[in-house]
Amino acid sequence: MKRIFLAIALVLVVFSCGQRKKGGSATETPKQLTLEELPYLNFTDSLSEYRLCDQELTSFVGLLEAFYNDDSDFLRESTSVDETFYFPAEDIARNELATQVQSLYNYASVLNRVIHAYDWFTRMSTDETEKVSKAKKRRWAKQSSPKISPSTLDRALRDQEKIVTAEELLDAYAAFDGDDSEGSPFYNAVIQYREVGEKDPDIVDIDKADDFKNIFWSWYDKNEVVPGIDEVTKVNLKEYKGDKLSKEQLNSLKYSIAAEKDIDRRTIMALEYVKFDRIDGVILLGEILESGIYTKYLFEAWISWRAHAQMEHSPSSFSVIPNNYFDRVRVKCIDTYVRHCIQEKDPNAEWMLANLMYAEIVHRMASLAGNESFKTVVDLAYGMFVHPRLLKEDEAS
Repeated sequence: MKRIFLAIALVLVVFSCGQRKKGGSATETPKQLTLEELPYLNFTDSLSEYRLCDQELTSFVGLLEAFYNDDSDFLRESTSVDETFYFPAEDIARNELATQVQSLYNYASVLNRVIHAYDWFTRMSTDETEKVSKAKKRRWAKQSSPKISPSTLDRALRDQEKIVTAEELLDAYAAFDGDDSEGSPFYNAVIQYREVGEKDPDIVDIDKADDFKNIFWSWYDKNEVVPGIDEVTKVNLKEYKGDKLSKEQLNSLKYSIAAEKDIDRRTIMALEYVKFDRIDGVILLGEILESGIYTKYLFEAWISWRAHAQMEHSPSSFSVIPNNYFDRVRVKCIDTYVRHCIQEKDPNAEWMLANLMYAEIVHRMASLAGNESFKTVVDLAYGMFVHPRLLKEDEAS
């Protein structure tokens, strides 16, 4: 099937923005340290654990509950559709930013629910060896159709034109028979949905995107916050030929993360640790997301947490992909960003919030291995969010 789902607004993803200058790095290369010189890899004394929050939603038990399902039914998940929408926390003032974010994100969320269903429909269709009847396809569409009540739509969108357009999109998918060609009812409903969404102004000025890209790496540089972390990042790059981290060094890194009170330092180290130990890394990242404490690395933490959590469960296109659960955690992160941006003027955080709002769901068939988590995990290790000074010139674009 031809993909007809395009972003409602311009996606501003800055995974690898910034380019290496010819013959040198994008910024001055920091003093190089060996892995043996990094204190957070070589603690010999015990460290006191510091908890950010009472972790429940992203705990190991929380993950199991989110993914738990009858193995024969990879469509269902335990998180309800209602929990994917954003409603600002009670302590957040209902100012222009909070209202705008709620409107923009919730409108995108309705489309994401349809895309998730469409991905499942496509997977079912491509698994068939014989031509599938339109009647069977209609049954699949009805089976996978997002169940969003009128009262939820009213509360989430709060705009009559958007509510009507959302209802028309949901109805079009519920009657879908596999025809998504140009001019088909489903195609027209998606196009109409996008056009209505594009009427809203964004939370950032798209014309200033290049300004943000130009300062991104000087603002985001992890090695400035955790000296020597570049050396840990290098271990997972394709061209790395040195020693891997020892079991003792990994244990030291894990204990260092659990004891770290500075949220930026804690997040940076957890983002590297998850590349070596997926399940424990997912729990460490989950606590950061669930805590509601702002860090400039929050968007990357959510992307990494989601991809590694899905990979830990299964990279297959025939597995449960709990996009409702992932988006339930996403809206907690949106709260964190909105609260931070209200408390202090932070244009950079607004750009990262825009990225978080418009990041696509985990697609079911987006890599050779199966679902999109496999590709994302590989990208995180080899280039996504990796400073350009660590990459080959052709990878740092």
